[in-house]
Amino acid sequence: MAQVVGSETGAPTVQNLAYTLINETIRPVTSTWHPRLPAYEARCPADVAPLDHEAAWPEAEAMRAELAALREPLVRIVEGLRGISGADFGVAVTG
Repeated sequence: MAQVVGSETGAPTVQNLAYTLINETIRPVTSTWHPRLPAYEARCPADVAPLDHEAAWPEAEAMRAELAALREPLVRIVEGLRGISGADFGVAVTG
């Protein structure tokens, strides 16, 4: 995942942070998993509860791992917003 890019001076801007958030952080994950899960859900047999079918999805663990990996780039983006605004957004920064 991409690092937060800043202005010509090197300081992050809201525009750079928004671009990084949408295009380099969230979009790669959603473009991979958004089509896969509904395609799997659509194959749910009539005699199986939808939650049971979803729980048996072979790709669930991989998707959850990718979602968990979003934490690091999202924290970097929040840190950039914190630097611009001075607000802490209620998110504790951990190493």
